[in-house]
Amino acid sequence: MAEALSGDLPPEPMDDLSPEKQKLFLEFKDQAASLIVKGKFLHEDHFLKKWLIARNWDVSKAVAMFAESEKFKKEMDVDHLLDWEPPEVLKQYYCGGIIGHAKDGSPVKLAATNLDMKGLLMACRRQDVIKNRLRECELVVKELEAQTRRLGVWVDKMTIIFDQSHASQMLWGPARDINTYFAKMLESNYPEMLGKMFVVNAPAIFPLLWKLFRPFLAEETKNKIFVLGGDFQKVIAQHIDEDQFPAAYGGTKVDDNGDPMCSGILGPQGLKVPEELYLTEGLVGCDDAVEIEIGFNEKKTVGIDVQQPGSLLKYEFSTKGYDIAFGIDLVAPADACQNGAKTRRHVLPTARYNSHMAPEVGTLLCETAGLYELVFDNSFSWTRGKRLLYRAELLPHVQDAETSAEIDRMRSA
Repeated sequence: MAEALSGDLPPEPMDDLSPEKQKLFLEFKDQAASLIVKGKFLHEDHFLKKWLIARNWDVSKAVAMFAESEKFKKEMDVDHLLDWEPPEVLKQYYCGGIIGHAKDGSPVKLAATNLDMKGLLMACRRQDVIKNRLRECELVVKELEAQTRRLGVWVDKMTIIFDQSHASQMLWGPARDINTYFAKMLESNYPEMLGKMFVVNAPAIFPLLWKLFRPFLAEETKNKIFVLGGDFQKVIAQHIDEDQFPAAYGGTKVDDNGDPMCSGILGPQGLKVPEELYLTEGLVGCDDAVEIEIGFNEKKTVGIDVQQPGSLLKYEFSTKGYDIAFGIDLVAPADACQNGAKTRRHVLPTARYNSHMAPEVGTLLCETAGLYELVFDNSFSWTRGKRLLYRAELLPHVQDAETSAEIDRMRSA
């Protein structure tokens, strides 16, 4: 069981609310009385007010949101999650967590995109991956309470450093789905918990990622996200003392082995889950996958018409029993060539993949418009045909004014 924390909680004055909001808060507590557990940290008045803030002080909506959250937490056995042991593969290959404290006392969490999300989803039950992320939230809650009691003031938000240097894998369908679920889960069950999020190493596809995930974020949350440039270390140091975040990000903190990434604290980063640990064969969530037969000594292509430069081509494929060669070519139209013949340029060189052992997943940034062909090449095999499942999706370049304006705000804030 989780150990008791020492130190008293600070008082929660009501005079910071207008008389009208004080009345609404009392109505909320009255209607939600059967759900409120005395002595539970997140059920203190300071946190109960957040449900009203999240629903713009609409009492009925706030009570409904609180009730739905309590139901979800009961179903997920949240009160005992800190005692739950994640599967061994999550212990060994998941990375991220609390690394220190910001100058305002809030816990600092490092979130990185270089964990092998495909491997984790192939080697774990989806429910265990969700429980592990929920457990992270409860660890933050525990640290909020510890800091509140330690400092004698309410510490109710976390600070996040979000490294997106490997963010392209978030566009893989199952990874995108579960990250969308995580965003909804945080907003629906831990309202107003984010203080600041510093996005670092944002890739060229960040506008696309933002467009995909922003519908699931509250307006208040969006205003707390800041996209930092190449000098992000200086900005972070304004909010977090250098001994409280990893040396790899401009701080001075290292783990006991001197690792600037603090792998001994946050878990090993960049490790691939071995394919022999996979529980699933084929494509994850493959309802929209296409199945084709490729004969021996045969090659098949799938054309993707890219009309907007800067679009992102996502692909995923797996084979039954044996490997396949794969590449991507840019094929110029015949009328673009002086001699009237098509030209073909390898934008992803053809190579053999062990796609019969684990699905291959990737993305390609299409720098120019044109016809791109996925090339599935079995010409090296003189005796065996291959059965292949594939899925391809084109995400157009983001140019809408709303997305651009929001990103400009996050970069300049």
